Amino acid sequence: MTPAGETTTPARRSPLDRLTALRCPHVAAACVLMLFIAAFFWQVTLQQRIISPADLMYNSYPWKASAPDGFSPENPYQTDDADILYPRRYALYNGTGDSWWQDDYITSDRNTFLVDALGMQFYPPAYVYEALPFEVANTAYHLIIILVAGLAMYLLLWQFKYPWLACVLGAVIYSFNGHFIVWLGHSHLPASLGVVPLMLFGFERFREVRNPAYLLIPAACIAIEIYLGYVPAWIVTGAVLVLYGATRLAPSVYARRFREAATDTAGYVAAGLVGMLLAAYSLIPSVSSAAGSSYQTGRAVGLGDLPLETAWTNLFPDYWGTENFWFGPFGNPPEALGYIGITIAPLTIAGLWHLRRNWLGWFSLALIVFAAGQVYGIPPLKELAHLPGIKQVTAGRWLFVINLAVALVAPAGLAALLDSRTSARERRQLAAVTAGVATVALMAVAVLYIDRGQGQSFRWITEGHGVVTAPWTMIGTPFHRQLAFIVLGAATVVVACLRPLLARQAAAFLLALTFLDLFAFGSGYNATVDKDDLYPTTPLIEFLQEQGGFFRIAPIASDGRDHVMPGNTPNVYGLNTIIGYDHYRNEAYLDYLDPMMSDDDTGRAIAFGYVRVAPNRGEVNRNLLSLLGVKYIVTTPSGLWTSVSEFLPAETPYTAYGDVTQTFQFGVPPETDAVEFFVSNGGWLPPGTEATIRVLEAPQGHEISSASFDAGSMPDGSWQRVELPFGYAGAPTIVIEAPTATKERPLIIWGAPQSPNPVNRLIVDGSPVDGTLTHRALRSPGDWAKEVYDGPDGMVYEVTAARPLAWGVGASEVVPTRDDALIRITDAGFDPAQSVVFAEDDVPTAEATTAEGTFEAEVTDNDGDSLAVSTNFSAGGWLLLSERYDDGWQVKIDGKGAKVLRGDNDLQVIAVPAGEHEVMMQFRPDEYVWGQRISIATVVVLVLGGALYATYQRQRAKVSAQTDGRRRS
Repeated sequence: MTPAGETTTPARRSPLDRLTALRCPHVAAACVLMLFIAAFFWQVTLQQRIISPADLMYNSYPWKASAPDGFSPENPYQTDDADILYPRRYALYNGTGDSWWQDDYITSDRNTFLVDALGMQFYPPAYVYEALPFEVANTAYHLIIILVAGLAMYLLLWQFKYPWLACVLGAVIYSFNGHFIVWLGHSHLPASLGVVPLMLFGFERFREVRNPAYLLIPAACIAIEIYLGYVPAWIVTGAVLVLYGATRLAPSVYARRFREAATDTAGYVAAGLVGMLLAAYSLIPSVSSAAGSSYQTGRAVGLGDLPLETAWTNLFPDYWGTENFWFGPFGNPPEALGYIGITIAPLTIAGLWHLRRNWLGWFSLALIVFAAGQVYGIPPLKELAHLPGIKQVTAGRWLFVINLAVALVAPAGLAALLDSRTSARERRQLAAVTAGVATVALMAVAVLYIDRGQGQSFRWITEGHGVVTAPWTMIGTPFHRQLAFIVLGAATVVVACLRPLLARQAAAFLLALTFLDLFAFGSGYNATVDKDDLYPTTPLIEFLQEQGGFFRIAPIASDGRDHVMPGNTPNVYGLNTIIGYDHYRNEAYLDYLDPMMSDDDTGRAIAFGYVRVAPNRGEVNRNLLSLLGVKYIVTTPSGLWTSVSEFLPAETPYTAYGDVTQTFQFGVPPETDAVEFFVSNGGWLPPGTEATIRVLEAPQGHEISSASFDAGSMPDGSWQRVELPFGYAGAPTIVIEAPTATKERPLIIWGAPQSPNPVNRLIVDGSPVDGTLTHRALRSPGDWAKEVYDGPDGMVYEVTAARPLAWGVGASEVVPTRDDALIRITDAGFDPAQSVVFAEDDVPTAEATTAEGTFEAEVTDNDGDSLAVSTNFSAGGWLLLSERYDDGWQVKIDGKGAKVLRGDNDLQVIAVPAGEHEVMMQFRPDEYVWGQRISIATVVVLVLGGALYATYQRQRAKVSAQTDGRRRS
């Protein structure tokens, strides 16, 4: 249906008209969009760089030692997907990552077509990965996502019979809006939400021509969203569709056209059901995994209403997202940044006014009111944020709904200006409304500008949240640029209203100005890197890749300060790790790792999906690492040392310079192997400034150990270690000296009683912050972890007792609960190579056994979804697998069915009789099997139904033609 007052414009003869008068104006629109995309991503088209958020990994070891020139770890626009989701995409398309159903990572739950991984197999733009090298394909994929979003909005506006320029304007607004551009590194969000206009287009075409084939368009889009697997996008899309259905059906119900309303309702419901049936292959496993997951149970995300202050982001984005970004310069990009262009703000007001008697206007207004209520906590709609589903969506993501509404109504305002049949009275009203709103907005901005010294007005508007302590920092060159954009936009709309003959030129100018506005905002948000900087190898990685056989690695940070191979990055290099990121967090595995995780890390894993183990190195449990098949521990260059004790709390830091040295004396416990000091160069010592830590047997005794380092080249704030002689115990004297440093620029040795906070800066205005240690005594890992690699990019230790992927034991123990089993297997006296522990809760019929002999097991085939093991037991025993327990595994011993038991708290165990046997395992959980069958059956039914419908239509047309022929004769 055509919105009120909108018609196609009469024929014109300008160059622009000749372009759009092609047989297919849609081709012209696609060409214009591609030109805009090429200009927007000029680093790609002109510099041949590639789009990648992977530069964030240079914050972590082992890449930290080889960060490329120009890399800034404080870049607030980097995305955490660089560590968690993006590597899965790389690994999937390069054959080093996931199998189809079973994740390569033991930390992950069943494959649920997770975002940026398997789900992309059902998103057509991702097919570029099958045809192009990954680096090129990845960049093309991101650009195609933007193109698809723009073309989807263009088709919807074309369906509304808008003029070509208005359709292209809406496409540009929608393609380059802040919520898409900022989130392009998290490509699952723009990929999912970009097809929402295509859903509405299909519904509108169905209403117009009553052809059920058009319902396949929204059905396919719904299926694509489900396969992409990003639950917040599902919820946001669902809210949009509910508001659309309610707004679209209301006029029919009000006019008592119940048959028409019933037909529309049936079409909407059918499209939704078909979409879910098509995606059953993904939907059923996803729901199953979510039901048994800890997915965001630790927080209600949507209830954190953004302060009203953040509304300025949608008008003045440079104020929010740089040094004033309230989430801090790390983690996700500004989720509150939904900028859609200030230029078209006046045009949006004009469009809402013009559509005031049309369903589209009310639909758009409902979108804006609903989203604003959720984002900024405006009553009474904010109470909806407590509903299940809605409360799991971060408040800022509802800004997409506002962006969608603006992309719908701003072109309506432009269409009214271009329509020659818009009355003079309507034009005057549009001009008055636009000028009035722009004047009020500029007056409000002027008040803030005048009051910027004290900020009282700003604090009143923000309801006292006080997130930004100096609100006048928003006044600057970008601020004036934004004022210029809004003044030019409003003036152009007013001129076009009052001078219809200039409407075409004004529309073209608005289109160009809007693009410049969005370009000035977003052209720097998506990190581009040289091809050589996309997941480069380092000597440490090459060392691990050279090791043969099955093994896992355990990245362990140094006191939580440094990241080591975070998230899923090891998968890029074909390395298997015990940590990682998964959309659905398996609670049983988190419980399993609990002895090696702090409370903060457990909470982080539940809420965000990050898993870290032993962040302060003293929490390593060798039995758990052995059971998980960890052969190598990867840590920072400081090594795998355990803190024994902490000494010398003080209120102020010490300094060393010239002839001034710092001397400490303390008792060293017998198990101490080294002493470590936390020092800083303050950011001012030049490279080559030598500093030395000397260990004396007594205050005036002889030197027993020393260590020198370049204080000017070390990271600002780092631990410096000096090793002690083997078996040493006593009260040594430590002397720290930096003879070439000066009093004004000394070497700093911290002396406050608390350990450093990893997220805080260590130097502020040239002075060290409180809350750091002077030094600590250390213990080496011992014989169970042998150092095998030492380099500037990190250290690698080999775990001497690591278990293979499969092994056999003859003995078993039985304890009451799974918690008791965890306590038993983490005990230093337990030997994982000799016995397995069952919990009565998991295996009620289990009995302790003490079989002796040989229990040989060898993995003969392993492709992720299937596993073959040859066993040769001298007596009946147990086959253990270093894989997390999952009842989706089917087992056969010599072709006969067997059962997978749960042992050692959360590992797979199979009872195997004596002798030589072949154990075959296959991962085929029921929800995958039935989901696959339902999806395939749905496709078959649709194909057959479409063929029958087409046959019926041809027969009907043939009968109609014969009837018309007889009548004419």
